[in-house]
Amino acid sequence: MTMIYHDFAQGSPEWHLHRSTHFNASDAPAMMGCSPYQTRTELLTRMKTGISVEVDAGTQKRFDDGHRFEALARPLAEKIIGDDLYPVTGSRGELSASFDGLTLDGDTAFEHKSLNVDLSYTPWDEGNGYHLPLHYQVQMEQQLLVSGAERVLFMASCWTFSDSLVEERHCWYASDASLRAKIVAGWAQFAKDLIEFTPEAKAAPVIAAPVETLPAVSVKVDGALAIVSNLPDFGVALRNFIAKIPEQPSTDQEFADTDAACKALKRAEDALDAAESNALAQLSDVDTMRRFVADFKALARTTRLQREKLVAQRKESIKGEIVAAGIAAMAKHIRELNAAMPANYMPVVPADFGGAIKGLRTIDSITNAVDTELARVKIAANDIANRIHANLAALRDAGIGIPPDLATLVIKATDDFAAVIAQRVAAEKAKEEAQRERIRAEEAARLEREAAAKAAAEKAEADRLEREERAEKNAMAMQEIQGIQQQVFIAITGRGRRVGGTIECIRETLAETEAWKIEESNFGALTGSAQAVKDKAVADIKNMLAKAEERERSKASQVGSEISQQGADALAYAVAAPAEKAFGASISSGTGGFKIIGVDLASKPDIGTPADNGARLTLGQLNDRLAPVSINVAGLATLGFEPVDQIKSARYFRECDFPAICKAISAHVLAACATEVVA
Repeated sequence: MTMIYHDFAQGSPEWHLHRSTHFNASDAPAMMGCSPYQTRTELLTRMKTGISVEVDAGTQKRFDDGHRFEALARPLAEKIIGDDLYPVTGSRGELSASFDGLTLDGDTAFEHKSLNVDLSYTPWDEGNGYHLPLHYQVQMEQQLLVSGAERVLFMASCWTFSDSLVEERHCWYASDASLRAKIVAGWAQFAKDLIEFTPEAKAAPVIAAPVETLPAVSVKVDGALAIVSNLPDFGVALRNFIAKIPEQPSTDQEFADTDAACKALKRAEDALDAAESNALAQLSDVDTMRRFVADFKALARTTRLQREKLVAQRKESIKGEIVAAGIAAMAKHIRELNAAMPANYMPVVPADFGGAIKGLRTIDSITNAVDTELARVKIAANDIANRIHANLAALRDAGIGIPPDLATLVIKATDDFAAVIAQRVAAEKAKEEAQRERIRAEEAARLEREAAAKAAAEKAEADRLEREERAEKNAMAMQEIQGIQQQVFIAITGRGRRVGGTIECIRETLAETEAWKIEESNFGALTGSAQAVKDKAVADIKNMLAKAEERERSKASQVGSEISQQGADALAYAVAAPAEKAFGASISSGTGGFKIIGVDLASKPDIGTPADNGARLTLGQLNDRLAPVSINVAGLATLGFEPVDQIKSARYFRECDFPAICKAISAHVLAACATEVVA
């Protein structure tokens, strides 16, 4: 907001109307209670009623001289500033100021005062106006606030009637931020007080009422030494006079009347003393006279002292009542400020009502001093309350909850409070971040454990499925190989028996052997073993065929036996290859037939390691499945299968080993069959 310029002359009716609706810089000292010319109560009364104090001739002359001195001093000020000055009136909101001069750019203002006694003895510092009386500083501070100027040239001068310069002094005044804040807060409180203010009828200057004159004391001695006096009449008049003195004065008028009466009583005491002395000098009827004098003198003195003490006590009592009213008003203001807050955060605001009324004697001056001090303390309390509200708003914006020491923190300066809150916000964020990091770490660890457990479970399941698949393929391949071996055996031995081992039989066997289908999908991991069986059988049969053809050519009579011998060799090879793979055995042929040599019948066929599902079979249950074949514990041990548990006489075997037991029994039967054929 910038200053609004008003186009009317200072002193015009428009100017006076403008001042009546604004808070003016020249009134700011009275508002602040530091004006030597007007009290705060008087300013409240004037602004409430619009009635100004009548200006007497002497005051008007001082005003006229001030305007003349100002006009004469303006050229001096323009020379110091180096720019032209223009008298102007401006306002900013409710605040207003009338400038003795303002530069066109508005950067520098000019304020002039008549050089008075206070300024004549002021130790001047041209570079700093803070040495000036406070009421001048307050006025210029509001001028800077309204205009936005950077500085004020303050000048005090005195001129003769012929417009000759007697003396001039000047200095620069720059803004005081703390004083400006007090002025703003002071006008805010003044505006509230102005709404509630009720002007009181101004009492006339207190003058003691005319005091009844007591009759003159007359005591004389006649020629016969008789006492002739008016003491009895004087005593009646004295008592009537005392009865009219206020016993409980409460107003300035009553206090003045009582003070005047006490002075009259003192004069009565003195008159009685003089009459007594005069009577004693005449030495006539002294005793009677002295008694009257002593009684009346004591009455006058006692009454005077009592009233004097009563006046002093009553004044102190009224001072206490006024101060107590100020304290009560301040307490009420603090309660109202606390009521607008979430809790009673307002601290104790120090007020010096006793110091404010020190040395004051009249009720009006005491009342004004207490009201001014009350306004000052209210302004200070409002400043603290505004600071508390600002700090509470900053706390809500920070969003950190209610600190346990908020009652202490909230009255700090806003910058200090913001620093503390920022520090606590940072600490809270760090704490929350640490908490979130801990939770993230725990969650990551949990997910990692779950992932690891899941991966381990999946791997275990995959391994189990792979083992089962491999075992199933191996079992099927082994069964297929054994079937092929059996077919070879049957083919060779059958044909050998039927046709006596002729070359045609060998050739048919070779054709059937070469026709075997070795596919990985059928044999799985045993494809190589199956291929080896086929290759070995084909090679051996071809070799056997070549030898048979050679022997047939060389010795026809021995063809049958040789064929039988070679057929037996082919059978041995056909059986040996998978046997070596499955059992680790070796097969060889000898003269007069072939035999299985070194066969480890305790070994189990390589069909993969079955997974133990926990199921068990007794020997009876095994024989039920093998029926009509049966086997005993010793036979199973020979084939390599031991019981895994025993309860009393019952032996328990793993159910998952049943396929392997069947294969081992089959291999053993085949081996026995081969031995039987050769034998």
